[in-house]
Amino acid sequence: MPPLPTNYWSCPDHSVALHAGADHYLCRQFGHRFPIVEGIPCFANFEALTDIQRSELKHREREVRYEGDRRVQYERRIEREAVVGRLRLTAADRVLDAGCGVGRITRALLTSPAEVVAVDFSHARLAELRRAVAPTMRLTLATADVTRLPFASGAFSAIVHTQVLEHIPTAAARVAMLRSFRRMLRPGGTLCLTVYNFSEPWRLRGDAKEGRHETGVFYHCYRADELRHEIEVQAQLKVEELCGVINLFPHTFRAFPWLGPLARRIDHWGERHPALSQKWGHLLLARATR
Repeated sequence: MPPLPTNYWSCPDHSVALHAGADHYLCRQFGHRFPIVEGIPCFANFEALTDIQRSELKHREREVRYEGDRRVQYERRIEREAVVGRLRLTAADRVLDAGCGVGRITRALLTSPAEVVAVDFSHARLAELRRAVAPTMRLTLATADVTRLPFASGAFSAIVHTQVLEHIPTAAARVAMLRSFRRMLRPGGTLCLTVYNFSEPWRLRGDAKEGRHETGVFYHCYRADELRHEIEVQAQLKVEELCGVINLFPHTFRAFPWLGPLARRIDHWGERHPALSQKWGHLLLARATR
């Protein structure tokens, strides 16, 4: 059985407590059964997927072992350091990585003493994550749709959500997900997320603020004021910090992956100057509290 206590699981359709069986979780009130597949509870409804969603899932599963070039690896490291470094997790914390992919952020979270719950829509990605980390009772995995998560109110002291929100196709659905994060956070809990930034480089390239990648995956680029409004006004969380990360400063950013610690210091320095990093950051990072 996963280490997460039974009373923290909740039916994603009806928000009532689930009961653990030998190979499933059961919503007794409505009769919904959620199987445990290869040790991973599955709350995703694959039968309800649209053709576009099926295509997106196949695309993401093809990237299970994709490491990327030097630039990609550098950007991933900057994002990971920016997010995990802001959480200051202790053994008293339970943190959710909502939309974890193959667990690049999850693995960094496991270097802390906190209990970690990692959720993704792809079972293949979660299986890859499980293969990549040493066995630990501090890690729980679950297959689920981030827009209908199977957790009770107040289950987490922190939630991490990196480069996922911008791929939810409608503004209403994005706000609903942020509100669900507020519900799942304990009072005083922290949400730390990253999203595409409608940055100066993005605009100079002439790329659309919203559309689909060549892979068919939907995206929406946020402006800083737009993201703050969704988090503070619509989801009723308090934004403590909103900055850009992975700063694409003119005439310099191409060299950053080859400059090691110096480049990372400059990149993270930009985060401390929101007016600058909101303009040049490839991503926006928001840290908010309930």
